[in-house]
Amino acid sequence: MKNLIFLNALIIGTSCGYTSDLLAQDSGVYVGFGIGRPSANIEDLTEANQPVNYLVKGPITKFTSSHDNSTNNSWTIFGGYQFNRFLAIEALYSTLGEYTRNASGTSRFGKLSTASAYQIVDDLKLDGFGLAGLANLPITDRFSIFGKYGIFNWSGKLNHATSFRSGTLDPVTSTDEDSGYSPMMGFGARFKFKHGFSFLAEWMQINNVGGNLSTGSSNVQVPFAGMQVNF
Repeated sequence: MKNLIFLNALIIGTSCGYTSDLLAQDSGVYVGFGIGRPSANIEDLTEANQPVNYLVKGPITKFTSSHDNSTNNSWTIFGGYQFNRFLAIEALYSTLGEYTRNASGTSRFGKLSTASAYQIVDDLKLDGFGLAGLANLPITDRFSIFGKYGIFNWSGKLNHATSFRSGTLDPVTSTDEDSGYSPMMGFGARFKFKHGFSFLAEWMQINNVGGNLSTGSSNVQVPFAGMQVNF
C-alpha cells in the first residue's frame, strides 16, 4: 500500500513538473518589427464636406471626387512579454498609412460674377499606439498560430489644399486633427528559427478610425510580415 501511494505521488509530482516546464517554455521578453500595406474606406469628398464649401456663393455646376485607398507602406514595431507558450501581452506602434482624395468643381466664389474652376487635394496620415493580449496555439515545436485583441490609441492629421485655375483667388489651405481610442484585433502565424528568431505574418484591424475628421470613420486593415526576437 505504501509503495502504491509513493508511486502515485511520484507520477503526480512528475506530471505537475512536466506541466510547469511546458507552460514555462518560450517565456520572456520579445521585440519585433513588420512592414505592411494598409487600406481604409476613406469617404469621398462631397459638396457638403469640401474644405472650400464656405467660399461658395453660387451653384456648383460641376463636382467630381475620387480617393486613393492606400498610397504607401506602413511599418509596425512591437514588444511584449511571453508568460508561457500560450499567453502574452504586447505593446505596439504602427503607422496606419497615408491616404489622398481629390475633387474638382466649378462655381462662383466671393464677388466673382463668372464661374471659377477649382481643384481640391486632401492628404490624411494615420498612426498610433496599441496594447493587446495574445493567445498562442502551438501546432509544432516551430510553427504556431495566434490571435490578439486590445485597444489602439490612434491619431490622424488631414491637410486640405484648394487651388483655383483662374488665378484670381489665393489657394486655401487648412489642417484638421483628431485622435481617439478604438478596438484592435488581429491574427497570424509564426515560424521559429534558431537563436530566438521568428518570422511572422499578421493581419490586424483597427475599427472606427477617423472620428471628427471630415474623412469620416473607417476600419483600417493592416496586413504585414516581419521578424521577432525572443530574449
